[in-house]
Amino acid sequence: MADVNQLARSAVERLSEDESLRGELSDIGFGPLLDWAVAAVKAYAAKAASSDAMDQYTGRVRGVVQAVVEVAQAGKLDDPVALLDFDPANRDKAQAALQALSLSDDPDANAEQIATVLQAALTEAPASPAAEAAPTESRPAAALPVEVPPTAEASPAAEPTPEVKKKEPGEVGEANTAQASAPQQNPEPATSDPMSGAFLNGVKSRMGQAYSSAWGIFKGLSKRRS
Repeated sequence: MADVNQLARSAVERLSEDESLRGELSDIGFGPLLDWAVAAVKAYAAKAASSDAMDQYTGRVRGVVQAVVEVAQAGKLDDPVALLDFDPANRDKAQAALQALSLSDDPDANAEQIATVLQAALTEAPASPAAEAAPTESRPAAALPVEVPPTAEASPAAEPTPEVKKKEPGEVGEANTAQASAPQQNPEPATSDPMSGAFLNGVKSRMGQAYSSAWGIFKGLSKRRS
């Protein structure tokens, strides 16, 4: 297996010394793009099976740099897939990010935007295939606690109402007939006290005697005066 540092150094020199890759970009636009290309070949050197595999990958990165320069100068991105020929960690995410870019008539600004997206796609951890394939388990929603109202105090039992027996029409008639047929007792007249009558008669007699005596005295006095 070839030396990793040697493979990386050869790929970096090949890209950085090729001035034809710059196009019309200044260091402002081409610098971030070259930094991404160098980071890409260094990352691949650690897993390159041979120097030939490293050369092939370096050629792919060089083609991406050329495509980015053309898009930056044109200010229009028609095929984002052409900019992803470097085994990004998440191809779909990187493609969506490229399509969301708003390019202008400034080539350096356009190159900076694209280089930022490519750098993020290079350093992002790859998505786990098992995580993508595993269906999302839907957990049942936790039941909310239900507040139970306090038990109302038992109200005192109402006293039973005495049952009133309803009289039948026949019973009412019989009761009225019994009351009408019953003999009515007349109250006894109050008897006068015999002692009270004798007492009144005695008083009257004495009053008459006193009156007669007084009248006799009166006449006697009248005769003396005359």
